[in-house]
Amino acid sequence: AAGADAAAFLHGQLSSDVKRLGRGAGAWTSYSSPKGRMLATAFLYRPDVGPDDRFEVLVAADLAEAIRKRLAMFVLRSKVTLADDTAAWLRLGVGGPGAADAVAQALGGTPPSGGVVTRDGARIARLPDGRFLVLAPLDRASAVFDALARVAVPAGAPVWTWLGVRS
Repeated sequence: AAGADAAAFLHGQLSSDVKRLGRGAGAWTSYSSPKGRMLATAFLYRPDVGPDDRFEVLVAADLAEAIRKRLAMFVLRSKVTLADDTAAWLRLGVGGPGAADAVAQALGGTPPSGGVVTRDGARIARLPDGRFLVLAPLDRASAVFDALARVAVPAGAPVWTWLGVRS
């Protein structure tokens, strides 16, 4: 979500206090129907680089387009654009007891819990449960994956899912 009204728009649509979210900060949030039924949980963050009026939402891939489409119904006259950037990024999850050290060694640093930093074009989000989401632009995806694979063991999506359930 980007635009002059992005913060106010998201603040009215999501469960978290979007207006207080500073650059490089993130928070778990949920999106609910008008009747209060939760439709999705997501990690919302404000990138530490780029336009100040930009927010990014990490949501399950199978829900992304439906949530974007539903949010778009409420934009009306707000100065907000909503886009699905999924295809522009490789998403990698890093978890386990050595996750912070591995990410720091491979990518040159880590953000605080709930924070997001950009290192050499890749975004690193540290979830409050200690896991990391690394988003690499497609032109850097191979290099980022290789750097992480040198210090961490590739394990696949089922391990990431298990770590999420455990948290």
